[in-house]
Amino acid sequence: MYGSEPTGFPTAFPKTNVPAVEEQISKLLKARDDAQAAHELAQQVQIKQSKKNSPPFSKGDLVWLDACNLNRAYQFQKMASLQEGPFKIIEML
Repeated sequence: MYGSEPTGFPTAFPKTNVPAVEEQISKLLKARDDAQAAHELAQQVQIKQSKKNSPPFSKGDLVWLDACNLNRAYQFQKMASLQEGPFKIIEML
């Protein structure tokens, strides 16, 4: 299931006349739609929370950089500081 709009079921199979199969397919389609709706709702909640918790930065502010993902040349990583800075914001993207 790759792509931006994957299909739930392949269309190569013809429709069946067996009621149990049709019922199962309709249940799976409903479950997929419910999961998609829940995913979109969770995404909207996450966007609201991230906007609420992000501090307002502006050009010229001094900020500290979290150094957990930086490759530093310190011999003792335990002794290294957890933050680097302060850095001045030159441009807002």
